[in-house]
Amino acid sequence: MAAVLRAFGPDFDVDAFVANSGWNIAKVFRRGEAVLPQAQPDGRKRVGSGVNIVVSEAGFHDFAEQIQDAIKFLTDGAAEVRRLVDFPGVTSVALDFGIAWRDVAAQSDEFPAELVRLAGACGIALELSHYPVSDSEPPTR
Repeated sequence: MAAVLRAFGPDFDVDAFVANSGWNIAKVFRRGEAVLPQAQPDGRKRVGSGVNIVVSEAGFHDFAEQIQDAIKFLTDGAAEVRRLVDFPGVTSVALDFGIAWRDVAAQSDEFPAELVRLAGACGIALELSHYPVSDSEPPTR
């Protein structure tokens, strides 16, 4: 999956939120858990709790499809997104798009005004994460 809605807060009761949500939850993490539980179980601990919600399963090379999926997600689920934003303890909510880092002199990718308007109306940030993936890598689904 390449587009994810991420929510975080030091006092966010993530279990209470998830219990009443019908979203496709990718990951839940809780304050006090190890950041890298497999590699460093006694290492750095999480300072807050959070949830990652699947918005689009389009691959890193399918930014346009991720955008369309996100527009549909925000249109259909605006009330639930606002519930998350307003949920007690949540301090940040961002819609993160994971895209391929292209081998170009300057990489520029644009969010359409409709997506920006929908995200703003819900009170969420937009984020773009670039990943080094090969051009020949097939899109993930």
